[in-house]
Amino acid sequence: MSLNIEDPLVSAFVDQLLRWNARVPLVSRLLSRKQIERMLVVPILHAVQETGSISGRLMDFGAGSGMGGILFALANPGLVITFVERVHKKAIFIKQACRGLGIGDRVLIVDRDYRDARREVDAYDFFFARAVGGIEEVIMEIRTVLSPEARILLLQPVGCRMPGICELLKETEAGAGLLYRQLRLGCSTWNTSARSH
Repeated sequence: MSLNIEDPLVSAFVDQLLRWNARVPLVSRLLSRKQIERMLVVPILHAVQETGSISGRLMDFGAGSGMGGILFALANPGLVITFVERVHKKAIFIKQACRGLGIGDRVLIVDRDYRDARREVDAYDFFFARAVGGIEEVIMEIRTVLSPEARILLLQPVGCRMPGICELLKETEAGAGLLYRQLRLGCSTWNTSARSH
């Protein structure tokens, strides 16, 4: 399923986001709807389109409003999402938004430490994060629950260093000053992981 900014499901999600944002800070309250669409939604839609049709399990790390995982889930009916978001009110929003969009049966929300996501699922096929600091350390920590073929999907500011533990598969400009990088763990990372267990 191809999604774009005019899709009714995308519009419904942004409507929910704006309603909740008045009470719970999900995104900057200084942003207008058009700015949210241009600066937040469009880069994630770019990532969804560049990734293509996928199925399996995706971890949306530091999910915030859940926008990344939700847009990936809407475009990919065979995808199950684990949202990792420690702020409980944001996790509640994600749960409500997913129910409202008809994808509530395909999500798991971890609103504790991200290490708990390792106990919830045997292996993730995809790991998604948008502008998360310390991403290399996070990837090293969760690598044991990534399948050997797992793809790491990152939206990072232009000029941000790529995690050295990863091999670049594809890089494109996503808009709003972000690069979309599709990566996989390098062989030496897997060898290190195998020796430590």
